[in-house]
Amino acid sequence: MARPPRKLYRGVMTVLASFRARAAELKREVLAIYLAAKHPRTPWYVKALLVAIVAYVLSPIDLIPDFIPVLGLLDEIILLPLALVLVVKLVPEEVMSECRSRVLESPRETALLGRLGAAVVLLVWLGLIVLALMWMSGAARAQGWPSKPIRLVSPFPPGAVVDTLCRTLAPPLGEALGQPVVVENRAGAGGNLGMDLVAKAPADGYTLGMGSIATHGINPSVYARVPFDPVRDFAPITFVASNINVVVVHPSVPANDLRQLVDYARARPGQLAFGSAGAGTSQHLAGELFKQITGVEMTHVPYKGAGPAVSDLLGGQIPLMFVDLSATLAHIRAGKLRALAVLTRERTPLLEVPTAIEQGIAGLEVNAWFGLFAPAGTPPELVARLNGATAATLRLPATRERLESLGLSAAPGAPEELARLVRVELERWAKVAKAANLKPE
Repeated sequence: MARPPRKLYRGVMTVLASFRARAAELKREVLAIYLAAKHPRTPWYVKALLVAIVAYVLSPIDLIPDFIPVLGLLDEIILLPLALVLVVKLVPEEVMSECRSRVLESPRETALLGRLGAAVVLLVWLGLIVLALMWMSGAARAQGWPSKPIRLVSPFPPGAVVDTLCRTLAPPLGEALGQPVVVENRAGAGGNLGMDLVAKAPADGYTLGMGSIATHGINPSVYARVPFDPVRDFAPITFVASNINVVVVHPSVPANDLRQLVDYARARPGQLAFGSAGAGTSQHLAGELFKQITGVEMTHVPYKGAGPAVSDLLGGQIPLMFVDLSATLAHIRAGKLRALAVLTRERTPLLEVPTAIEQGIAGLEVNAWFGLFAPAGTPPELVARLNGATAATLRLPATRERLESLGLSAAPGAPEELARLVRVELERWAKVAKAANLKPE
């Protein structure tokens, strides 16, 4: 193999040596600029300019001009060198001279700084690569999800309002997601058992739970031990619906509105009783809130479920309930029970009855609400898809009509809105439970 001519070889080596010398000179100048940036006599605006240059070079923004032919050359060859020249011009001349001398006098220090700078750049880019890979992994996981049926846990028994809500929502939600949504009942402890199952499930988007005012509002104040944290252990997806609560009395009670009921109760302190689906339920706490606002004395009679309580109300064994409209609407329309007020902010078209607020009892607003939750740590992209699919399902005319026939008002929203509601409800019912002297059981 022929060797290159001696003159050509020497010429190439001379050029390479010149490049190395210029690179070493540039490196020393950059290190001098670095030392100047830390110098106490360097003006603050020069330091700010240097920080901006470094942030630009290390950030992915620096890559954007590279996709535009002219700007790519302008960025690397002209703009950055000009910026560095500007920095040198702005730094006091005596400071730059001192820093250049330090670089020449301390080759070890400058070499260490050079290696440190290279390590920082390398770490920054490695971090960006890791973040990009994580993002692409999450996006790929979201695109492949769901690949199997999704479990929707109803933390109350079959026939309960929340169970009916789950079974109304599941079929169209499954169609929207492309996989069946299977309702699974896990009742017990006021909904705590079912939602504990959700909290401890893998955060992969395949286990959801229908939380409520009980599990995410009241229970932490009335149960001695709740096996989950309503805020920390869940990823809120969306508010689903609220059940209109109504104050109903047996026809034998001589009251046609709340004011007459208050007068009737005050004339018989402690003699009037109100029933509920059980101690610590929203019906019970609604009665306690009514007592606190009006100052009347009433006796609470807990039942094992709303069904037995409504049966005794129809039979006259108890005179009064603060109950879900869905459990009593047919009896009210049949004249077997009398509705005095709805406990919502606005009236409902299902009944010609004013709200408690309209009747002068401010603060008596109690809605048995329901929200969809996933385990904490569920990827945000899956939460977003679940939120969108659930909202679309709740906007379907057939879904809305079915829920309205049950006394439920659908109102999907953002995950952040549900998270705020949970925090507000926890605080509100803790105050009511404390004022009522309810001891956790």
